[in-house]
Amino acid sequence: MRVKMQAGPLGALKIALRRAKSRCPVSDILFIPPDTTVDIEVAAGEFETLTCFFPRDILEKAGWDGSAQAHGVQLDSPLIKADFRRLLEMLLDPALEQGGFVEAATKLILLEVMREIANRQQNVELRPGGLTAWRHGRIRRRLASDGEPVPSVAELAELCGITPRHLTRAYRIDTGECIGDVIRRVMVERAKRKLVAQSPIKCIAADLGFSSTASFSVAFAREVGMRPTQFRGTLSVTPH
Repeated sequence: MRVKMQAGPLGALKIALRRAKSRCPVSDILFIPPDTTVDIEVAAGEFETLTCFFPRDILEKAGWDGSAQAHGVQLDSPLIKADFRRLLEMLLDPALEQGGFVEAATKLILLEVMREIANRQQNVELRPGGLTAWRHGRIRRRLASDGEPVPSVAELAELCGITPRHLTRAYRIDTGECIGDVIRRVMVERAKRKLVAQSPIKCIAADLGFSSTASFSVAFAREVGMRPTQFRGTLSVTPH
């Protein structure tokens, strides 16, 4: 059986309450963005729905960014279902309904729904075969952490929960770059800043995660075309 559900100018949460012996049965939960009509298929049989309407500005304050605008979002989170079950119990209890508990419970549900939608968006690959948004976020944050040694491909892969080979392939699909090249570029940029700041080369090598000054010098020279001491020497040359 197909049913059209429309939110109008308000976002809507529709909760299907299947006819059952349970006092507060919660079956399916559907988030319908503002000004959206959703055509869904439901199983035959009797059911009722409870609908919570939220103005667009309230949705935006709660974190909705319009990402689900084109379609409804089916929610199957046990946490959200439990929250709705408590809300239904409150609606059936006049004392709780009049005590402001219903409004508080509804706001809590809205925040959980927005969090669930955001989590789903984070788990969408930017390109087929590429990395998810949260993995890119972890990589960016780790590469930007100046207080730690420059990470290896293996470390970044472990942060993302994938193999180094998978990371290398997926990162290239998304950015057109080799993750190893990005790591080396970060190393060089950090090293140059420290050399300009006159940090001892031995300390720079240790800070960047190199086992020795020699290995750092070789890696730096491979990328820049001169050793760290030579690069530092160019900084003291004043053009005439």
